Amino acid sequence: VRNMDWAPVGDKLAVEFGPPGVTHQISIIDTRSGVELSRVPGEQPTWRPDGQELVIKSCAPECGLWKVGFDGGGGELLTTDSTDSYPTWSSTGEYIVFTSRARTGDWEIYRVGINGGEIKALTSDDSSDGLPTWSPDGDKIAFVSNRDAEWAIWDMDPDGSNERRLFVLEGSIDG
Repeated sequence: VRNMDWAPVGDKLAVEFGPPGVTHQISIIDTRSGVELSRVPGEQPTWRPDGQELVIKSCAPECGLWKVGFDGGGGELLTTDSTDSYPTWSSTGEYIVFTSRARTGDWEIYRVGINGGEIKALTSDDSSDGLPTWSPDGDKIAFVSNRDAEWAIWDMDPDGSNERRLFVLEGSIDG
């Protein structure tokens, strides 16, 4: 098992599994019965706030971030790069934030509208920015970055403005 994410109501669990070098699968499990509801090829599942859809990283058939129904149907390609990773839904379900390195050559945070629209860069610097996550009220996006030559947790507004360092991560972290 590589990644897991609970549906917001708690009735379903998306579980990513698979050994290195093999296409990973995401199994959607009914948590009340333990029955597998569906299975799709992909990684890094994240649930829409209503628990009816997920965004996943997949290369089936094209690489990028895909919106899929919890039953595995309705696949819609949202982004088109194999480095687009670690998607997270906004609390309203309107946007996805994610990490990618293909557009600038270093890891940055991006936002895309779930119903199409352009991909907007939220960070732009020479450091590695990653693992974005929305605050529950949708007012902030937290992320990890190695700016200032040390790993720290930062946050910013949903449009990428007002970046601020929250705290430095102590200990040994590989970059």
